[in-house]
Amino acid sequence: MFWKKPGMKVTNARNWPIKTFVHRIARHIAGHAASLRRLDGIIFTGGIGENSSLIRRLVMEHLAVLGVEIDTEMNNRSNSCGERIVSSENARVICAVIPTNEEKMIALDAIHLGKVNAPAEFA
Repeated sequence: MFWKKPGMKVTNARNWPIKTFVHRIARHIAGHAASLRRLDGIIFTGGIGENSSLIRRLVMEHLAVLGVEIDTEMNNRSNSCGERIVSSENARVICAVIPTNEEKMIALDAIHLGKVNAPAEFA
C-alpha cells in the first residue's frame, strides 16, 4: 500500500515502486555528479542493470539534464549481446551495460577468504 492524499486518483498505483526506485537511483547518481563536479559515464550492471531496459531508460530520462541521452535500439537489445553502449552518439555522458557474473565473484572471494583465514596446515 502507498500513501495518498484524500481525493487523489489512484490510476498509477502499481507504478509507485518503480518510480520511487528510479528516482532514488537518479538522485544518487546526480548527487555523485554534483559532488565530483562532473559525470563521465554510467555503468548498468547486476541483475536489474543488465536485464531491465525499462529501468535503464527511465533512469537515463531522469538524468537528461546532465547530458544523458539514450540509444533506444541498443538499450532494447537482449542481455545476450553482452557489453554495449546504450547512450546515443550525441550524449555528453557515456552509458554502458556491462554484464557481471556475481556467482563467480562470490566463489572467488570465498576461495580467497578460505586461503587467508585457513590454518597453516590447510593453506
